Amino acid sequence: MTSFLAALFQFNFWSFAVPAAIVSGYWLGLRRVRQAGLDDRLWESATQWAIGLGLVISHVVEMIFYQQQRLKAEGWLSLLKFWEGLSSYGGFGGAVVTLFVYYGIRKKRWWKEADALIQALFVAWIFGRLGCTVAGDHP
Repeated sequence: MTSFLAALFQFNFWSFAVPAAIVSGYWLGLRRVRQAGLDDRLWESATQWAIGLGLVISHVVEMIFYQQQRLKAEGWLSLLKFWEGLSSYGGFGGAVVTLFVYYGIRKKRWWKEADALIQALFVAWIFGRLGCTVAGDHP
C-alpha cells in the first residue's frame, strides 16, 4: 500500500506542471467563453468531461504505444495504474474526441467554444511541455 501511495504522490516539477496546465487552460478558456457571451455552464461541463476522459485516454495511449513491455509483463491491469505515465498526444486527442461526442449528442455547433479552447490550449501546453522538459521525458 505504501508503494501505491508513494507512486501516486511523487512530488516533482512534472507533478506540479501538469495540474498547472489543466487549471490555467481551464480558467483562461472559461474567461474567454464568458467574454464571448457563450453558455459558460455548458462549456464547463464539456471541458470537465474532456479533461477527465482526456486523462484516461492519455494513460491508455501511453501504455499501448510507449510502454508495451510493461503492458505485456503486467497485463491489462497496468491500464488501471494511471499514475504510471501519460501521453500528451493521447490526452489532447482524447479530449477532442470527447468534445466532438459531447457537442454531437447535443446537436450543437461549437466553433465559438472551440475558439476559446484553442486559446486556452496554448497556455496549457506551455506548462505541460515545460513539465515534460524539466522531467527529461523528451531528450
